[in-house]
Amino acid sequence: MEIEAISRTYSPEMACVIFCCRVFIKTAAAEDLEQFVAYGDIDWNEVYRLAALHRVRPIVYRVLNNTNIPEPTLTRFRNYCRALSVFAFERQIESARIKQVLGQQGISVRMYKGLDFTKVVYGGDISLREFTDMDMMIAPGQLSAMVNVMKAEGYVCSQVEYLRRFPTNFVTNKKDICFYKRSPMGRLFGFEFHYRPTNFMMDQSPGFDELLGKDSSPFTHEQYYRLMVLNHGASDYYPNLRSLVDIVMLSQGRVVDVPPKLRRYERLGQELASRLLNSPAPAVPADKPLLKCATLITEWQLTATPRSGWEKMYMHIRFSSSFLHTLRLMLRAMHYFALPNEKDINNVQLPLFKLYYLAKPVRLLNIPSRLKKVFS
Repeated sequence: MEIEAISRTYSPEMACVIFCCRVFIKTAAAEDLEQFVAYGDIDWNEVYRLAALHRVRPIVYRVLNNTNIPEPTLTRFRNYCRALSVFAFERQIESARIKQVLGQQGISVRMYKGLDFTKVVYGGDISLREFTDMDMMIAPGQLSAMVNVMKAEGYVCSQVEYLRRFPTNFVTNKKDICFYKRSPMGRLFGFEFHYRPTNFMMDQSPGFDELLGKDSSPFTHEQYYRLMVLNHGASDYYPNLRSLVDIVMLSQGRVVDVPPKLRRYERLGQELASRLLNSPAPAVPADKPLLKCATLITEWQLTATPRSGWEKMYMHIRFSSSFLHTLRLMLRAMHYFALPNEKDINNVQLPLFKLYYLAKPVRLLNIPSRLKKVFS
């Protein structure tokens, strides 16, 4: 997709952000970007907003740093990237500390994604990729022991009661458990402990061993490529430009492969990277659902449209390659939205997990508060 066409149809600001991503992954020339910036009527506050929405502010700043843009805009990007550097450094120290504390209690965890991903894929610069939580892999059988350690370290978690009362249902229905704590400086530390890598909707999803291997050696580009095709593609349908830059950075100049069940999601990512980032992509076999999804996702990305949970569910169904699979996904989607979560379990004490399926509509419709308003 030509930059000029993006600029005319959508906005010069969206074109500028995409141009920066292309320069970063070397599918466009910096000189062409400089010319675009010099002759374009660009709202730089909007460029910053779009870069933040697509989670590529460090990339845009790295590319624009030597370009003739207004100093206030450059300062705004610079200040964010400096704050991100502090954020990343603090979390690097805290994640190493938590890993050591857990290890002393015989709880084995392995850091992945986030900081580790940035080190492997982005040349070791931990401030070059936006991230939020710190991710660790853990065996399901060690969840309860890990919870006790994290609570002793001052971390809080809204899912603890769910895990304590219904451990089997928790492991079946969730993929991770999350903890948060304020640092002495007031910054929020967040940990996500994952015991499987995928979401509720995918059939026979590959596990950590298949994606990342069983040994404790550093993750490779190919292992992370498999994981990100699953996370960015099969789970989230490439929600932003950062997800596409990740895929290109992982595969550029390398021979990589994914399990057969992930290959359609890989082809979807390649098609999107070709359209938006001008990245070379292999020919995609005739696959109308895939191409229609690629067109819809392209439009979402170019219009900076946030996706709701319903839209993500819609993508799961629309991406299906057969009627029977579509029907199965629709039934699973209904189950997903009816599935009790920690809010249901924290709000009311019921003796059996299945009873929460009956209580869920009451909470979603907020019936008690509505009645209170009627009779007050």
